[in-house]
Amino acid sequence: MLNETKELLKDYYGIDDDTFKLSQEIMEEIKDKFEEIKEIREYNQYKVLKAMQESKLSDMHFNWTTGYGYNDIGREKNRGNLF
Repeated sequence: MLNETKELLKDYYGIDDDTFKLSQEIMEEIKDKFEEIKEIREYNQYKVLKAMQESKLSDMHFNWTTGYGYNDIGREKNRGNLF
């Protein structure tokens, strides 16, 4: 944690040094779990990108619409192919 952030948290919220030390120890203990979650997130992100590519979803499918849903190319594309 940046020293400036630590000082800000001390000043604004009255967090003491013992609490910061404890939080650092706990973060170190669970670091591997966070790394595992990060890897799962990355893997799932690539799966979503692949599905979007296979359905030929592009930026035009995210354009503004009237809100009525009639002839909404993005809604039709997503409903039919992606999910």
